[in-house]
Amino acid sequence: MTIYSKILSSFIFFLIVYSSSNSLDAQELLWRYEQQSDVKVVSGYFWIDDQGKGYYNSTKEDPKNPGQYSYHHSLLMLDGDGHYDGSIFLQQCKSGAIVLPIGDKYAMSKVDCNRTDSYKPRSYLINKVGEIEKSGEAFPGNYFSQMPLSDGILYFSKPTNKFSFSNLNLGHLSYDFELSYDSISLQPLKRDNLGMAFNYIDPVLLDDGKIIMPFNYGKVGSCVSIDKGSVFCVDDKKISWQYESEYVLKYIDGINDKVALYLRSYRRRAPNQIVLLNDEGDVLSTTVLLHSRLKAIDMQVSESHILLLTKNAIHWCNWDGDVIKSFDLQEHNISARKMQLLDNGELIITGTYDYNMAIIKLSSILATDTVESKEEEEEEEEEEEEVMHREISQFDTKLETENIISVSVFPNPTSLNLFFEIEDTDPDNADYQISIFDAKGSQMLNTTFTSNRYNINVSGYIPGSYFYRIIKRGEAQNVLLSGRFIKI
Repeated sequence: MTIYSKILSSFIFFLIVYSSSNSLDAQELLWRYEQQSDVKVVSGYFWIDDQGKGYYNSTKEDPKNPGQYSYHHSLLMLDGDGHYDGSIFLQQCKSGAIVLPIGDKYAMSKVDCNRTDSYKPRSYLINKVGEIEKSGEAFPGNYFSQMPLSDGILYFSKPTNKFSFSNLNLGHLSYDFELSYDSISLQPLKRDNLGMAFNYIDPVLLDDGKIIMPFNYGKVGSCVSIDKGSVFCVDDKKISWQYESEYVLKYIDGINDKVALYLRSYRRRAPNQIVLLNDEGDVLSTTVLLHSRLKAIDMQVSESHILLLTKNAIHWCNWDGDVIKSFDLQEHNISARKMQLLDNGELIITGTYDYNMAIIKLSSILATDTVESKEEEEEEEEEEEEVMHREISQFDTKLETENIISVSVFPNPTSLNLFFEIEDTDPDNADYQISIFDAKGSQMLNTTFTSNRYNINVSGYIPGSYFYRIIKRGEAQNVLLSGRFIKI
């Protein structure tokens, strides 16, 4: 059996193309693609190039280590019409590191593919059948984000102490697999008694070449508690300006020479905001999101619309914060994770369906679409206020029961304490079980607690990735939260 046959036999790929009809959803849903598997497949970072070709990273859950998603990493490629255009299965690496195209090959960095006891991050050049052709120096301090460019890949990294105001490294990996990087001092951003966390939010490249870097300040004590958001501009290899907010920064997106910030307040029922800045850091507008359903897991913007993705729906809003249109993902059995707005206004959304990775493409929205009636909005708000969700870490994957209002895990990364907070409408029956596993699947902790707040001291853990799972015992659907945290 050839390598390609093995790759194709490990998944079943199929495409569902929807034809036009009078149904509004059918007109909007251009195509759907599913990557099927016998164990859970989780979609990761994806990127659409200028020709419309999509590169979709995914990992399988390890059947021997539930909650560990660094098993059978693959890169799926689809053309602009949603047709299968190849796949790469990483035969020598079982890590969840992101793979991106570089020339006619693929690049990956940050991991040690040899799985030796000593962690030695490397950069890897991978051919079209997933074999490693070349390895080289990795980026100082490892990287926390990446940006595909026309002449290579730009990686962003910091030294080991992620909360310090030391320096930011911008590493450029060329098509020739040559690595170069510039170092930018973060001292101008320093604040007394505060640390900084980049939180794996991707930066934005504006049309004029300026890079907008997002991060959050946090109070420094026994742990770092995120409490205010900020962005700064890197121009000509130095920091040219900074914007700060009292709200926590969750997402950013760029429009030509402007950048939009999605800012979230953790005060109960306080509205979230979208702040639009120009390339000099001046505030152009502030949009207050009064509707409870607009607590998004991703955001994209255009000149005429704000697009907010929740787990169950995509909402188009105008810049006054009014909902122009919504698309129900639940009707199509998709639990969303990420989205990307294309230049023509069409939209790619990735998520899960049962154990499968699902990818859909939606048509663009017209500016003349009808605004939902006030009565419809009030009815939806009353229904959605019964269950409110709060996202703390982008590593978190939550499965809520009908009694759960929210589950929060913070800080992530952490060096000392890790806190779990549960808001439960049935607190009298609070009986939770928590398990923690290391990257090899060995169980580090298995215990129970009966309060809505639980604290774990992880100072004795070896730095690296760990996985947690919380269960409310007695629930029919009893997994409340499973995901990853990083010990630094």
